[in-house]
Amino acid sequence: GTSAERRFLPFLLRRGVLGPRQIIPALSRAMLTPCMGLNAAFRRNKLWYAGLSETVVSRHACDFVDEVLVDFLAEPVLEVITGLREEGHALILLTGAPSFLAREVARRLAFDDVVSTELEVRDGRFTGRLAGPHYFRDEKVHGVNDLVQRHELDLAECVGLADHPADIPFLSCFGRPIAVHPRPALRRHASRRGWEVIDGRSEPPATPASLRSEPTSPVRR
Repeated sequence: GTSAERRFLPFLLRRGVLGPRQIIPALSRAMLTPCMGLNAAFRRNKLWYAGLSETVVSRHACDFVDEVLVDFLAEPVLEVITGLREEGHALILLTGAPSFLAREVARRLAFDDVVSTELEVRDGRFTGRLAGPHYFRDEKVHGVNDLVQRHELDLAECVGLADHPADIPFLSCFGRPIAVHPRPALRRHASRRGWEVIDGRSEPPATPASLRSEPTSPVRR
């Protein structure tokens, strides 16, 4: 459904962390880049965080994941994650989300590794600029290739999960691609290719007890 970052920004607004100094420049940037499309413009636009303390944002990200996001994680997906962990798979999160959110999700779900979009920080505050690759579309495939080298992965034996049509090249990397609550274009592609499809729920599900509680140490293969 809605991305974690899109839920996080209203969370910061409600807590008084996000204000006009961030919102106005960020909206202006999005309006000036219509050729990218609203979705792509939003994903690459990090002016929402310009001037904010990295420490403060990271603390709120921890609260957000524990208090809000965990209730929106689709139960069928969590069941797959639990099953893979029990089989001894290493669990890796590769996402275009900012690192301060991705790290907290990985902590909550006891993942073994996380690769995410790093934001530039100067004097302890975000500048609103990227400090590395934005793992979306083709960059996500590059991220997979880096993980292959880091973990000596055999992708034919790996499982990939994603929900967006932009992730089709990413899912194509894996021996077992799974389309999670897919958007229509991804659902059609998955159907043509015979990929597995898992449908999430439109309402916040009851998170399995094994993932609602504080995570244990990650399982290593």
